[in-house]
Amino acid sequence: MNIRHCSLLLFSLLVLINCQKSSVDESAETPKENEPIEEIARETYFSYSSSPPLNPDQEIENWIITHNAKGEILNFKKFIQGDSFSLETSSDSLTPKISATYLTIEKVNNMEIFNLSTFTDLQKGHFEDRINKWQPTEIPPQTSEFEVTIKNLPITEDYGLNPVKISSEIGRLGGSSSSKVYSNGLRETNFLDVPKYEGLDSYFISVIDDFNILKFCQIDNPSGENIELDYNTHFSEPDKDISLPLPPHENFLLNIAGFKANQDFGEFSEGALFIDIISQVNTNVSTNPLRAGYSDNFEKFRTQFRIDFIDYSYGIFKYGDALESIEIMEKPKLTILDDSIYNFKWEIDISTFIKSVHFWKLPSITLTDGTTIIGNWTITNPQETTVIQGKIPQEILEKYPNLSIEELKYTRSSFDFEVPGGLYKSREFVTLMAP
Repeated sequence: MNIRHCSLLLFSLLVLINCQKSSVDESAETPKENEPIEEIARETYFSYSSSPPLNPDQEIENWIITHNAKGEILNFKKFIQGDSFSLETSSDSLTPKISATYLTIEKVNNMEIFNLSTFTDLQKGHFEDRINKWQPTEIPPQTSEFEVTIKNLPITEDYGLNPVKISSEIGRLGGSSSSKVYSNGLRETNFLDVPKYEGLDSYFISVIDDFNILKFCQIDNPSGENIELDYNTHFSEPDKDISLPLPPHENFLLNIAGFKANQDFGEFSEGALFIDIISQVNTNVSTNPLRAGYSDNFEKFRTQFRIDFIDYSYGIFKYGDALESIEIMEKPKLTILDDSIYNFKWEIDISTFIKSVHFWKLPSITLTDGTTIIGNWTITNPQETTVIQGKIPQEILEKYPNLSIEELKYTRSSFDFEVPGGLYKSREFVTLMAP
């Protein structure tokens, strides 16, 4: 074989090798024809629905910020109260639990108010239902008026209507009253212009007398213009008495009311009032013991009790059956290991609580233009003693430079406990102030 033939053969081999190499490289980089391209799945992890604002003229901006359990931002969105929306993200960024932070910004009366509220223990796929389903008790048409006279009341001081209350299942009744004390020291009280409502045939009176005795009287199917009652014969003590002496305290409230079986619970004013005391208003109330009790004329009850001490508060709100007793919890020991928002850690010597809520507050700041900045952040957390709180997106902080997260100061923590047999918004709680 001559040199010319050898050169030609060598050139052909090199071309063949390069063509094969090019073919291999192209097949490695280019997917086969019709082969599907792998995509990262997306998932709806949070949905929200709310009622329109009660005051549509109130200018409030609303944001929601969501994080996964590692504190990584999933999404943030500005919305209007009354909106309904869903949030989705790539499935690989989700965790079984997520958190949602609601931020509201309101400017009113030379104030800029920031409120943040975080819920850290939401299940992936959570639906936040903020549609207002509660309706106030509908007042039936008034059909007439009547008067009630109560004689021989052992009440010497004129405290207005504080020790004597007249109500029905829809709450305290209107009208006026007059009263006089006889030479024997007993009082006669007259309720005037008491409204009678269509379909309401039971009216309820509660009295706490000068001897700190609680008594009830129910009037059924009132007829005529004036009903005369004698305190000694028509009034009886509660069917269940849960009175208790109060230790030294700052303030307290006690509200107990009765409801019919088919009646919705009211927040504070509805229901036949057995007792209704706010210590800052009713300053003459005896607390040794504090009188509390129930009447069997009603099928279910609202009991609200809270007492404030110098460094903690205790409360129990029960809707449903009557309480058997009220036992004020002693102050637990709370140790704060880190009081910052993003690294909050704590210890407490109780383990039976079902959730905790922690509070931070922005010290009052007044800008040079006279605007006062107010800020609050609450974080609702389960039993875990370390709160993993994701940060507020930089875009929001730049939009609202007066939202000074680093200036927030921890103020208190509240711990909720289960109320056996409790319905509606029943809760038992203790709130501890910052050390």
